[in-house]
Amino acid sequence: LRAVPERKPPASLDEVLRNEGSRISFYRYCKNKFAAENIMFWEAIDQYEKRFTESGVTSREIQLRARAIVERFILDGCEKEVNLEYHRRSEIIQAYNRSDEEGVEPVFDKQTFRAAKGDIFNLMNTNFFAEFMLRNGDLISSALRRIPAADDSDAVHLTVT
Repeated sequence: LRAVPERKPPASLDEVLRNEGSRISFYRYCKNKFAAENIMFWEAIDQYEKRFTESGVTSREIQLRARAIVERFILDGCEKEVNLEYHRRSEIIQAYNRSDEEGVEPVFDKQTFRAAKGDIFNLMNTNFFAEFMLRNGDLISSALRRIPAADDSDAVHLTVT
């Protein structure tokens, strides 16, 4: 009998998104598939959610950031419109319409985009991740084993357009 080496399962989408190098590789892959707005949206929401734990962040800043996310990713015909279910998009747009341009009226909270972020994560996982790993899996998996995911203080975020 020969011992069969234990094989680590391929990376998950969550691992790829939490690691700077693999996240950029996945972004480039999505960009080639004309779907970069999905990872950009996911990251914008991830950063938005983290703002709630930072000291010195005002409600106004959070409201303005939320409005910017809606204007860039959710409003019909916007620059990087993501594909959300009708009811999810409607809920967010209703909150946007209740807010004011100055960000004074706090209508957005940490939960505002959570379900939409999950929807886009599932869309990326279902429609793009398997093929991405098929083409890049060995490289990504070995990179993730060598390089620990950066903690939040070291994270570099996509600003690629």
